[in-house]
Amino acid sequence: MQNQKLEHLYIKSNAFLVGNIEVDNAIIAGSFDGSLTVNEVLYLESSAVIKGKILYNSISNDGAKIIGIIKPIN
Repeated sequence: MQNQKLEHLYIKSNAFLVGNIEVDNAIIAGSFDGSLTVNEVLYLESSAVIKGKILYNSISNDGAKIIGIIKPIN
């Protein structure tokens, strides 16, 4: 997937997404690999596996596995 700008992103627990994405809000229960910028709120469920670079404004993490760089936008 090429660079995409979305309003909302939801990755189900059995789904896998690779890409470079900018989104307003995201809920991740599955797997993501790439670069993700979340301009508002990022919700990570306990089943989420995140690899890559994640930038966020606000985050809620319910025990997700994060491999890579995660930091606030500001």
